[in-house]
Amino acid sequence: MLSGELFALSVLTVFIFVLLTFLLGYLLIRKARENRSRKRIKQYKENYKASVYDYLVTGDSSRLLRPSGKERKLAIEELLSDFSNVLEGEDEKKNLSNYATLYLTETYRSYLKSRQWSKRMNTLFLIEDLYMDGLAEDVKKNIVDHPRVTKEEVVQALSILARFKNSELYYYIDLKSEQLLEFDLRTILRRVEDDEFNVFLDNFKKEAPALQYAVVEKIGNSKDIESISFLESIYQEYKGEIKIRALKAIVKIGYVNDITDYLPLCESSSWQERMLVARLLKIEQDQRSQNCLKKLLHDESWWVRSQAGESLASFQDGFEILTTITQESQDAYARDMANEWLNKGVIT
Repeated sequence: MLSGELFALSVLTVFIFVLLTFLLGYLLIRKARENRSRKRIKQYKENYKASVYDYLVTGDSSRLLRPSGKERKLAIEELLSDFSNVLEGEDEKKNLSNYATLYLTETYRSYLKSRQWSKRMNTLFLIEDLYMDGLAEDVKKNIVDHPRVTKEEVVQALSILARFKNSELYYYIDLKSEQLLEFDLRTILRRVEDDEFNVFLDNFKKEAPALQYAVVEKIGNSKDIESISFLESIYQEYKGEIKIRALKAIVKIGYVNDITDYLPLCESSSWQERMLVARLLKIEQDQRSQNCLKKLLHDESWWVRSQAGESLASFQDGFEILTTITQESQDAYARDMANEWLNKGVIT
């Protein structure tokens, strides 16, 4: 009985050993093939680099390389991707797009239908890098409209539509709004240019909060002074988080139509609003701003006091104002904050 079990165990051990040896051999052979293939692709890149660059710069079709075979196409694809990160001229970018469209369109069209997530995702990034706007309809059909793709693919697909100035971008963002986080929307809107961005401003009131936040942040980051009236209308009409976001964007732009509209915030129950108005009052350095900032220097919130101190320090007579507070204020926290800004070396 025991000898029978030992025999079975021995047979199993030999079987596992043979199987593992076979798998190891297979992996080693596969790795060696990949290494040889990679080496050939690297050599093709070296051989083609000058010719590809010449075409991208001159657009001369006689210099256009016509790659054949998988490895040569991969070499050209990698070269185009590398050049896309360094080319700045519009003509060069257009030549790059033409090159990629001519030789990679059918390959990428099939990759977008692949069952492999990594292949679909890499293709989406390459379509954007190589500006292959002719594939926009394929991106919509195979990614945005497809029910089984991941959120990451949808975000990248919508980013591509934004980059290609696609007229249906807003429709698709609205369609996918429940699926997208604010971070996703910021990523997409970062690529939207002025003309296409106007539709987001026109539909602002009916947009979901996450999209509203992303729209406001994009305006603030662009520091577009022409949008200041739009931001101020949000500040006037809304409450809560969106109002604070609008104030932050206004602070980033650093301009207001009338500072009087913001002075009531000195009495706001929200410490974020008090802090933001303390920052904003650096813009209009008059007696009204000074009085508000002196009050905010005595605020219960450290953040508000600190911002008020910074703004007062930027006044022409900031040294005298802060010195007076250190000598006359009954509030120890206000005196400490005034002293802190006097000793920071920011007052000239």
